[in-house]
Amino acid sequence: MQYKTMLVAEISRIDCPTQGTRQVKVPWAGARSRCTALFEGLVIEWLQHASITAVAELLDMSWDQVAGIMEHAVNRGLARRELSVPKVVGVDETSFRKRHESVTVVCDPERATVLFVSDGRSAASLSGFFDGLTAKERAGIDARSPWTCLAPT
Repeated sequence: MQYKTMLVAEISRIDCPTQGTRQVKVPWAGARSRCTALFEGLVIEWLQHASITAVAELLDMSWDQVAGIMEHAVNRGLARRELSVPKVVGVDETSFRKRHESVTVVCDPERATVLFVSDGRSAASLSGFFDGLTAKERAGIDARSPWTCLAPT
C-alpha cells in the first residue's frame, strides 16, 4: 500500500454460440470488476470501520467507486445467503440523519443476520417482509415478547 499500482490488461472476449460475446474470467478479479479481488477485500474491511467518504479519501478513490465495491459485495453476500425462514425474528426501528428519517430492520437473532430493511417505521414498512412469506412460513414464526427472546435458553 505504499505505491499506487495499476494493473492494465486486455481481457480476451470469446464468441459463444449460446450466450453471445463473453469476457474470459480472470483469476484476480470478479466479473465486471475494475479492481482486484484482494483490493476489494481491503475496501470492504475498511468500510467496516469507516464511512464511504473516509475510505474513498484514504484510498484516493471516488465515493461512487467505493460504493460500487460495497454494492457488489452485498450482492455476492445476498446470493450466498441461506433462504430459510427463522423461528424468531427481531424487529427494530431506527432513525438516522439527525432523526428526520427512519428505517425498519428485521433480523434473525439466532444467526445474527439482517433479513429485511424498509423505509419508515410503520406497519406498512414491516408488512413488506411478511408479504414475502407464505402462510405456512408466517405461521412458523414464534410470536412472543422480545424480552423472552433475550432470556438465556
